[in-house]
Amino acid sequence: MELTLLAYDKSVWLLHSKDAFYFTAGMSTRAIINEICREWGFAVSYEWEYEITHGEKTFFGTKSIGHAIFSLLDEVREKTGHRYVLHYRDGSIKIEGYGTNEPVYLLDRTGTVSTYNKVNINNLVTRVKVYGRADNIGHTPVEAVLDGDTRFGVMQEIVFNDRNKTLDEAMSEAQVILADRGKPEELIKWNGPDLPFLRKGDKVEIIAGNLRGYFYVEGVCHCGDSRGMGLTLRKVRGVVGGGEIWVMMERVRIRVKGMCGLCLMVVGLLVMCLGLLP
Repeated sequence: MELTLLAYDKSVWLLHSKDAFYFTAGMSTRAIINEICREWGFAVSYEWEYEITHGEKTFFGTKSIGHAIFSLLDEVREKTGHRYVLHYRDGSIKIEGYGTNEPVYLLDRTGTVSTYNKVNINNLVTRVKVYGRADNIGHTPVEAVLDGDTRFGVMQEIVFNDRNKTLDEAMSEAQVILADRGKPEELIKWNGPDLPFLRKGDKVEIIAGNLRGYFYVEGVCHCGDSRGMGLTLRKVRGVVGGGEIWVMMERVRIRVKGMCGLCLMVVGLLVMCLGLLP
């Protein structure tokens, strides 16, 4: 006989319930979310360092309460370019940024079962065109063109500067699109022993297989029967080994701070000349 259990935390109530809310203009993200959750008996720990002042907000109940909360947080993300993660933990809804966990765990080749990465350009955007408001005959003028890395060709997305946006807000949205989708998409996975407390949004350091550096956890599967764990990861941009460059050898580990690629090559040649390689 096989018994399968599917468990949820209490935040599932917000994902499967609807309600109607109205908030006047000028309220902060934190204040609106606190008020929504207070109505439903949830405590909120808003630890994300980013929030904005919103315009008038009306939620008619056509979508879930959870959707209303995520739409507010997504608006902050679009305007700031910073990601967030929402957990239900210790009896409250916790909202925080990526990579705030302490300590940061090192997953090295000891115990690593497999690593995997695949690069594609399916979601790549290298140019964003900002259109203004349409005139009486339907003509929409181009107000700005933002180019990213066009080495892969021109793959264009468009943003409309409509009645609810200023040009600066539309430009900010375009910049967020380039920041999010301006590089080829990389699918990165790691499999190994389970760390039951590791969750989405945590930062880990990996030195195993073809993976080197710091990564954010985008998805995690804790496998109770095999005591293993599968991670889906995203590279921490602009950081190699946490701001340091690591030269990994079989019998020696040299940490070289703040070195450029040429300096790193010199260090590698020096190590080889000293006979430190196996």
